[in-house]
Amino acid sequence: LSPQSIVIQVPTKLTLSVESPSDYNKVMEQGLFASNPKAYRNAPWWAALSIQLNYFDKVNSINERAGGVSMKPWMESLPRVYDTPFHWSDSALAELQYRPMVEAVTLQKRLWKIQYDSLASSGSVFGSLITYEDFVWGCETARSRAFSGAYSGSAFNPIPYATVAALVAVYLGLGLGTVEQAANGAALVVCGSILKDFVFPKLLKVQKYVICPLIDMANHVGVGASGNVAFEYFADGFSLSVLEPGVSQGSEMFIQYGPRNNDQLLQYYGFVETNNVHDVYILPPLREWDIAALEEACGRKVGPGRLEKLDRAGLLGRSS
Repeated sequence: LSPQSIVIQVPTKLTLSVESPSDYNKVMEQGLFASNPKAYRNAPWWAALSIQLNYFDKVNSINERAGGVSMKPWMESLPRVYDTPFHWSDSALAELQYRPMVEAVTLQKRLWKIQYDSLASSGSVFGSLITYEDFVWGCETARSRAFSGAYSGSAFNPIPYATVAALVAVYLGLGLGTVEQAANGAALVVCGSILKDFVFPKLLKVQKYVICPLIDMANHVGVGASGNVAFEYFADGFSLSVLEPGVSQGSEMFIQYGPRNNDQLLQYYGFVETNNVHDVYILPPLREWDIAALEEACGRKVGPGRLEKLDRAGLLGRSS
């Protein structure tokens, strides 16, 4: 595959997407939250995507927005079981000997259960159709397959511009005004479109999360990705294209999910990356260190008063 060539292009209508902090989706609201639409709108992005996934998987596989396309073949291709730390036993988590991961998974379990209970008790049919296990599956699918970026508005729509051009022609043809007046009117429409698509989303800090069928099957590599996912503004779709120097026959195309450290990869994707340049390691607070053992291992003593100075500066951390 040569550089810059497009391998896959998926229309926006076939994707699952959520805008954060609030997402409006008539299909989800009417199908699962008719009595309380705000329950869906106020859900975190990963919960909203889980709702969409479960809707197409358990309620109705037909995507009306895409012209009646069935989502079933793609849904059947998704993993049904994940081996992330969320499903590990307490003893298995303890074997990591890494408290930050244990605490992160504990918080994750609590948040997901609270979110499901909130949705199920919202007075809607959601709880009767989607179980907690279904919801967890959707959340894990969303967290491991969605990509995100600052929302940049909708795709290019030529209709407003064509309409303006026609109105300007009629306006001038009938002698209803001057060229300057027509130009001012057209400029207002163009500026309004630019504000809507590019300026307001950035000012409002709107974030968009997307699961793109087929493209979501590409695997991750921290450095040296051979593929790139991008939104095609004029084509109104997402594409997977080849990066330099290309992909040789028989080789796998990798994309980068972002600068993910191994904590994130393990918690949400179920794997770690060897020699991960984005990796971090969270140390326990200094006041919990065994200073005597450290001095023995290093063959030197910690200078007098140094720990007290660190404590006064607030650098010893808090005890757990």
